[in-house]
Amino acid sequence: MTYLAITQGTADWLQGKLGLVDAVHDVVVTKGSELRLLETTEFAEGPVRVAASPGREVIAIWNTDYLAGSGEETWGFILIDSVGGILGVPDISREVFERCLYIINQRLQKLMIDGAYIHRSHGNGAHTLLAGRGSKARKYTIAYFEQMIGGAEAPRSSVLCVGPDNDPKFTRITQKAAKEGAKLPRMVTLANVLALSPHSRRAVGQDAHRR
Repeated sequence: MTYLAITQGTADWLQGKLGLVDAVHDVVVTKGSELRLLETTEFAEGPVRVAASPGREVIAIWNTDYLAGSGEETWGFILIDSVGGILGVPDISREVFERCLYIINQRLQKLMIDGAYIHRSHGNGAHTLLAGRGSKARKYTIAYFEQMIGGAEAPRSSVLCVGPDNDPKFTRITQKAAKEGAKLPRMVTLANVLALSPHSRRAVGQDAHRR
């Protein structure tokens, strides 16, 4: 499975920048699992960085202007697989990506989800809401799962998004969210290593993803 990791500050920065959201979606989301080069090099364009863990289990994207620099960033994750993830319904993956950015930014700041998105909490700790704007996306649901990561002195929020799914009972997608959410401690560690160890990588230009 492949997860896109993004810091809260970067998610906030991306919102409203439609051209950048389109670019990240078209390159990192839809083609990220194919970008083997990111395992050994770091994509760099202005303040934006993209890098991947071995096997591309985690592909992290961050804006260097919004890093805490403490060694422990606040991360949100999006499952980008075609089974259970954002690419499961390609026609609405752009809308779903936009909605996931919203969730990551809101929940990592402990802000409420807009009631218009029909937010529901479930017994296993998962949450569901409409998959995105537009008539087709509104027929689907996405889910997220939250967990506090780190010691008692400085715990940090983390959140993972899965879906979309059109199960009206939400059983399938809430179980998926809880199952994937259990991996958050490991994924946060992988993402921190990618963002905080840039000197072990060779920065590459904006055309690297085409190689």
